Amino acid sequence: MLALALAASIDASAADAASIDLPAQPLGITLDSLAKSTNTKLVYADSMVQNLQAGPVKGNYTVQQALDKVLGQNDLQYEQVGDGVIAVKKTPPKAKSD
Repeated sequence: MLALALAASIDASAADAASIDLPAQPLGITLDSLAKSTNTKLVYADSMVQNLQAGPVKGNYTVQQALDKVLGQNDLQYEQVGDGVIAVKKTPPKAKSD
């Protein structure tokens, strides 16, 4: 029951599609622009995105779709940590199988 309540608590602004038109640019700039245009707070360490590039994002996307697009190409992921707050973090390394 608690899991359902938590899943349902995703901020409405994060679930609504927005028109996004961002050029290829440094990832930090893309994340800041995405946060501003979707009224979402994105939390990340500057050192984590330093020297990383994001491809262009153009079209109607939810915050999650846009983040999937720009973070996946950089081995980063995101997690909803609060109402309207999303944390960007490194994708954990895959476990080696014997």
